[in-house]
Amino acid sequence: MFDHNECSRMKLLTTCFLLPLALATAVSCGNDASDPKKQNTTETEEAAYVDPGTFDFDTLCGIYSGKFGNNELRLVINYASEGHAVGYNIVKGLQRNISGKVKLLPETVELELSEPGDDKNDGVFKLSMNRSTLIFTGTWIPNNKQLKPKTFSLDRYLEPVTEDEITSANIAYYLNYIGDTSGNFLAFEDDGYCTYEHYPGGNFDQKEEINGTWAFRDNKIFIEWEPNPIFPSRSSVFQLIKDPEDEYALEGEGTIFTNYYF
Repeated sequence: MFDHNECSRMKLLTTCFLLPLALATAVSCGNDASDPKKQNTTETEEAAYVDPGTFDFDTLCGIYSGKFGNNELRLVINYASEGHAVGYNIVKGLQRNISGKVKLLPETVELELSEPGDDKNDGVFKLSMNRSTLIFTGTWIPNNKQLKPKTFSLDRYLEPVTEDEITSANIAYYLNYIGDTSGNFLAFEDDGYCTYEHYPGGNFDQKEEINGTWAFRDNKIFIEWEPNPIFPSRSSVFQLIKDPEDEYALEGEGTIFTNYYF
């Protein structure tokens, strides 16, 4: 037999369950459709967006130099794309790999490049390159909180304007490997890396090397060395001169390094 009282109880329970659910759904839908705060936020974000346009990321690749506190910094970018860059830096002969993110903005390109992190002096370079001037400004933030951040600007190596002009971009070609009459040698790389080779006690079976970072300005080569017993001040200045064969040579540290040392 059909129980009218049981049916009434079932209708009442169903109504009590579905009514709150329906009200909650209606409120939720109403908020999504009519919340002015959410609409304003979306409209503001859309209005603030500026298309950064196109950019040739190969433009980032190259050698950059500048003062890094009291030292010279060389920063080399070997590869760059939309989103990623890879390279290395050199300070006082110490080379560290760097890699990280790239972000394109309308007037600048922003990079965040991290050193490996396995050296106590490693950190993160946060760089901003002006798309018009190709000049980097940035901050280096050390992983070691006992060290202080450094701010700096970096210029790209400039290619010579004339065939006989000497710049940072081609000086290493002329001074690639030069020596003095005592059997000591200087070797220069394009990226700012250099090496001093010597033979303690005149023993030519025992070559030792000292690494450094060079900078060229005012017709002089400035070198900052890693810790060593030969250059205790850890810095050298060499004057660019012409030797009797009209080849480029360096004079400094009480000697002359030439291309005709042999």
